[in-house]
Amino acid sequence: MAHPTPPPGNGHPAQLLTLATLAGGKKNIPSPGAFTPETGWLQGALESLERQTRMGSFLWHIPTNMVDLTPQSLRLFGLPPQYRQVPFSQYLSQVYLPDQARVLDTIHQVIASKVPLKLVHRIVMPGGAIKTILLRGEVALDHQGKTLGLSGIIQDAEEWLRTEGKLKLWEKAFQSCKEGILVTDARSIILDVNTAFLWITGYTREEALGKNPSFMKSGLHDKDFYRRMWQSIQTHDGWSGEIWDRKKNGEVFPKWINIQAIRDITGEVSNYIAVFSDLSKAREAEKQLMFLSQFDQLTKLPNRALFMERLRDAIRRVGDSQKMAAVLAVDLDDFKEVTEVMGHDTGDAVLMEAAKRVQAVVGDKGLVSRPGGDEFLVLLEDGVTVDSATGLAQKVIGELSRPVFLGGRDIQMGASAGIGMFPFDGEDESSLLSHADAALAQAKREGGGVFRLYAPELMNRVTQRKEQVALLRRALANQEFELHYQPKLDLKSKGITGMEVLVRWNNPEFGLIGPDQFIPLAEETGLIMPLGEWILSTACAQVESWRQGGMGSLRVAVNMSSRQFETLDPTDIVRRVLRETALPPEALELELTESVVMSNAKRNVATMNGFRRMGIHLSMDDFGTGYSSLSYLKKFPLNSLKIDKSFVTDIDSNPDDLAIAETIIAIGHTLNLKVVAEGVEKQEQLELLESKGCDSVQGYLVSHPLPPERFETWMADMNGKGWRVK
Repeated sequence: MAHPTPPPGNGHPAQLLTLATLAGGKKNIPSPGAFTPETGWLQGALESLERQTRMGSFLWHIPTNMVDLTPQSLRLFGLPPQYRQVPFSQYLSQVYLPDQARVLDTIHQVIASKVPLKLVHRIVMPGGAIKTILLRGEVALDHQGKTLGLSGIIQDAEEWLRTEGKLKLWEKAFQSCKEGILVTDARSIILDVNTAFLWITGYTREEALGKNPSFMKSGLHDKDFYRRMWQSIQTHDGWSGEIWDRKKNGEVFPKWINIQAIRDITGEVSNYIAVFSDLSKAREAEKQLMFLSQFDQLTKLPNRALFMERLRDAIRRVGDSQKMAAVLAVDLDDFKEVTEVMGHDTGDAVLMEAAKRVQAVVGDKGLVSRPGGDEFLVLLEDGVTVDSATGLAQKVIGELSRPVFLGGRDIQMGASAGIGMFPFDGEDESSLLSHADAALAQAKREGGGVFRLYAPELMNRVTQRKEQVALLRRALANQEFELHYQPKLDLKSKGITGMEVLVRWNNPEFGLIGPDQFIPLAEETGLIMPLGEWILSTACAQVESWRQGGMGSLRVAVNMSSRQFETLDPTDIVRRVLRETALPPEALELELTESVVMSNAKRNVATMNGFRRMGIHLSMDDFGTGYSSLSYLKKFPLNSLKIDKSFVTDIDSNPDDLAIAETIIAIGHTLNLKVVAEGVEKQEQLELLESKGCDSVQGYLVSHPLPPERFETWMADMNGKGWRVK
């Protein structure tokens, strides 16, 4: 349309003739001018409206093959005013050549079927640029119903295509979302649902559309619950919480739902959008994890953690009533020989039989636990005396001394027991249990097959503790502690993500002492505060030095004890250390144990949020050894979970440990957390963890904890082998 007449051969006269014939037009039809508004106020209003909407108009008069274009249409085509009325062939000449046949075919179909026109095609601007336009219109008829032409609007299609693309993208996201979504109108009538809604609830789209969401009510919530929910929606334009609904098959299930009110430009509610996730699997995982964390998988007896919790409760109860409680530590004699000669399967069968016999003797008089190995613990509380405790211990030993018939042969068992009495042998669960263990050790030294009561001369705990505290204070004053660093391996990239710092006591007399030998004492005495701050400061300074030296973007993980975490504001100490050492917050990871985090969950969430706002990463250490409520776990601002070494050691031979590891990995990924396994010492363990989706590992297979200079050498060696800092 850059010339008054089209280029030769571009007008397609045969096709234009066909269109004119199809329309049944005649040469004496009035000119196109009869179909356009006259100049004046109406013409001016139309032009103003077109400028505001950025839409032009067109009228194609088939009998004369003339096209009328309004000023806005001319602007869209980049043409001057004299092209306001042109032959159709002139219009077609500006259509991009590859689109011309499609344009004519579409117009043929519209004229023939008299359906509305919607056509997107490209045009060539006078300067040669290509533009995409959108035509919308309808067939123009005369008073006898005969086709005269087409009339409609022209608009720049770029913005329309972008909008339509976004709508398609949002529709795809809406349908692909794993959470169920429903959209209602202002009266709460469902207008649309996504695919996940259908999967979760079991309803079809037709069954849901047009209904109020209340048709899925479970009946477990009273009117007051829904009143508070709607009050929140009306006041705050939204509500989030847990709600129980009913699926199509009648199953009642929990879901976490977020409801948002959508307001129009007048401020009135036009729609409600609800997004929800099915919590059924998470609840099942929570129950499974609770069982796995509290019960022994072989015998189904309470494990050590649950036993200690029940013992603590019992001490509180009997202490208030000034009565006694007893702990029996029972151990099978010569069990190691059974497993070595007859194998682990036979050993497991013996342990299960032993558990049944101990339970049969104890009955409802106490609690039986298997903390691990071939040991059993018994808690006696109701009216227990020294005589009744020793009498029951004798019966247990007698029952366990009877042979076990397995595989066509008798297997001889035997047992020894130690007894600790509350309050004489300890006023808390730890001391009472340790004294029962001491009495058991004495029974073993005497040849086994007997029980012994705790005797004070077996362990002068007070004196020994004073000596240990003095040594620990001296170690702090003399700077006898040193830090070792154990790298973490990312299983996906095979890169080093950072390291965990571990403290060692370099005692002048005894050499290097592991943290399990002195950290509990430091916790009890409060010495963990200066020691913990020294560990944090030294580790941060060392890692910043490595970072500045070009070792890479390392992140150091530092354990934070319960005493440190429960100070008035632990974030102040960490902030000061980061400022003094210049280590970026994102290069520091604080590892918190499950028991520390859960000790005061509500308060600790606020503290952890303070660390996260600083940019510090947070990890829950030893996950699965205690009991974390998933309702709280999802609120903790964690970055990662660590699978405790106790679940990793036998992961390649113990299905229960593998099940625990898989569960922790699934829970972690469900909550968008990274999962790190510690204590990996064998290639088989690493490959199993990698196959189950574990993100990172640390342990002797990767590297032992190393002092700084050896860590530097190790890193250089690993970089030479193709590993890298992630």
